[in-house]
Amino acid sequence: ARLNGETALMLAAGTGSMEAVQQLLAGGADIEAAESAKGQTALMWAAEGKHSKIVGFLLEQGADPNAASNGGFTALAFSATQDDAASVRNLLAAGADPKLVLPDGTSGLMAATAFEHASAAEALIEGGADDTPENRQGVTPLLSAVESGYVSHVKQLLATGADPPATPGVSNAAGTRRRFGPPGLMTPLLNAANAGRIDVMETLGAAGADPLAKAQNGSTLVMHAGAAAKLPVVEYAYQLDNDVTAVTDTGATVMHQIVTFTTRRSTQDEICEVIRFLADRGAELDPLDNRGRTPIEIADYLPIDKAVNLLYELITTAGDTPHL
Repeated sequence: ARLNGETALMLAAGTGSMEAVQQLLAGGADIEAAESAKGQTALMWAAEGKHSKIVGFLLEQGADPNAASNGGFTALAFSATQDDAASVRNLLAAGADPKLVLPDGTSGLMAATAFEHASAAEALIEGGADDTPENRQGVTPLLSAVESGYVSHVKQLLATGADPPATPGVSNAAGTRRRFGPPGLMTPLLNAANAGRIDVMETLGAAGADPLAKAQNGSTLVMHAGAAAKLPVVEYAYQLDNDVTAVTDTGATVMHQIVTFTTRRSTQDEICEVIRFLADRGAELDPLDNRGRTPIEIADYLPIDKAVNLLYELITTAGDTPHL
């Protein structure tokens, strides 16, 4: 071994040299040796390098699938974060714990979904991974899969007991927003709408998700679909929840939501399509929120010039005078 405990077997496994691994083991290399710096074994080196064939071979030769590094990472954790579904399946078949939890409290499944590694996540679910734990941000595997848009992953989680109809605040049904939208607890369906994932919305709807459930701040399905600023998403949400007059605890309406949360994800023309659709169905055009701001004021500040012009046109055509 080197001074830091790294052995030739570890180096061979980490670089993906099957022939070297085979020869070293045949010559008596210690398969369970761990280097001193991180406490990683050859199996972990192979998993971290995404060398699934070597992972399988080392397991056949008796490598411990549940050995953990100094930081608490097992070979399964490395495979999950590398999206190596083949290694995940081999490790689970060899007895690796599918419900492993990392030192920071994150489950292996949550780690895979956090990295948006659908293949590894699906392999973990097949192997019996726990689909309920939340990470430190309150995000569950179901919420992470919803945001990532992995329909097959969402279906798997629903089949194993994830609960889409539950209300915000219930485990597996709500979590803190990570990317877009207001802070606070939201149901998976609201997350899917906010992310513009109409296929995921349809999947959750078919599984019994409650379209009338509101987020912690009082925002509704139509509001979050409006924030995605994709007309098909808004049209589908409107079929499930046609309340365009709801107000959040900060006084925001659907028009406030559209111009506040769409700028990074949508074109101005897409935003205007959604504004016109909701205006035709009775959404208020010039309301004041609790800070005294109108949708025109927010759109003008960002700026979303086409939205400003459209809202002004719609308000004046209706015979009213805008606040701004």
